[in-house]
Amino acid sequence: MIILAIKASLVIVLFWVFYKLLLESESYYTANRFFLLAGIMLAFLLPYTSLPPLAQFQGSVDQSITSLVHADATLPSSMARNSSPATHSSGDVQDIERGAFSKPHWFKVIMLIYLFGVLVLGINLLIQFIAITRQVLSSKDKIRDGRTTLVLLSGTDEPCSFFRYIFINPARYEPDTYEQILTHEKIHVAKRHWLDLLISEIAV
Repeated sequence: MIILAIKASLVIVLFWVFYKLLLESESYYTANRFFLLAGIMLAFLLPYTSLPPLAQFQGSVDQSITSLVHADATLPSSMARNSSPATHSSGDVQDIERGAFSKPHWFKVIMLIYLFGVLVLGINLLIQFIAITRQVLSSKDKIRDGRTTLVLLSGTDEPCSFFRYIFINPARYEPDTYEQILTHEKIHVAKRHWLDLLISEIAV
């Protein structure tokens, strides 16, 4: 699992660097959207894909990651072949054994950290869902506007949209600004950009 996570991370980094260097300043929003979504999807597909050898060093990254993760915390093979406990003092042997076998394997520690991060971010995503649901259900100021529903806020929260709901405080804006923001958020709803956010959160 750690190997797949490392490979997926490398794919995402490559897509992110390409986006930052070449696409971020472009106004082809639909193309950028599909590029970023494709990057997330390929990050989960490419680690399982085996390609025919086309270049001399193809597969070197995979071999490096695999050998690094599966490296055993044991004696070096040369020491194991050329040495025996009789050639070392008892204190040396005990120190080697403690260093080789008493320490937890490093990738197990990384796995625990990874799973802890998954748990924390999963709980955070669930809390966000609960907060949005409570806000929709508890709000008494809701206006149906075509396919969208305006949830009128009273605080200082920034306007946002999720699913078919737009959360906004009209009192914070001049009428013209309010209409511009509303039009902007309606485009997000119509294009289902909340799906992009949800996929990104799950990927993270």
